[in-house]
Amino acid sequence: MADGARSKKRRGKGPRSSADSRVVAPRGPGRKAPRETPFELALGAVGRFLETLAEPSAVIGGVAVIAWGRARNTTDIDAAVSATPETAQALIKRARAFDLEPRVPNAAAFAQESMVLLLQHTPTSIPVDLSFAQLEFERRALEAAVVRQFGSVSIRVPTANALIVYKMVASRPKDLEDVDDLLLRGLEIDSKQILATLRSFDELLDTDRAGDFGSVLARIRKDRPAASPKSKR
Repeated sequence: MADGARSKKRRGKGPRSSADSRVVAPRGPGRKAPRETPFELALGAVGRFLETLAEPSAVIGGVAVIAWGRARNTTDIDAAVSATPETAQALIKRARAFDLEPRVPNAAAFAQESMVLLLQHTPTSIPVDLSFAQLEFERRALEAAVVRQFGSVSIRVPTANALIVYKMVASRPKDLEDVDDLLLRGLEIDSKQILATLRSFDELLDTDRAGDFGSVLARIRKDRPAASPKSKR
């Protein structure tokens, strides 16, 4: 699973791009369209590539968090597709039509070993990691993905519920900051569903992510009741 839900090797990632990843404010009537940033150019290429795939897919990771309204930076693009790594070579061939090229030697073989296809948008040198969704949660998350705006680009991203699960399972410091920010935005979430999904991961990974999420919810409701997330009934 992407964002740390499953262990995966990522050798040969190469240098990170410093391309601008800021969200572009919506344009008002009569305002001239701003020039796309290099990051938006790369993200648009990834989005068009994913649209050509028969399998469910979406942009995940930091880009998805920004698309849900969090103000933060990211310098690469993470995406996921509900396919097996044996399709890596076919995906490489298709990706080339969108200026997406492998960024490591023997990328298809590496993808079968690591469950991630390492690509790069050649005009901007922005890295793109395409993960192969194998878990049932991941497949459902990709099927239920919704369209959100990232600057001038429309992309499919996981729902707020699914994104919080991704982030809680990974539970790196930046992931937990993302969860805090998403919850403080007052987005409508289904906390019971999130807890149930996290419990299934806890059984698999021998963790207590459900307990951690419960603690986060309790803290936010205590400290910032007006900004508490809206829960579906």
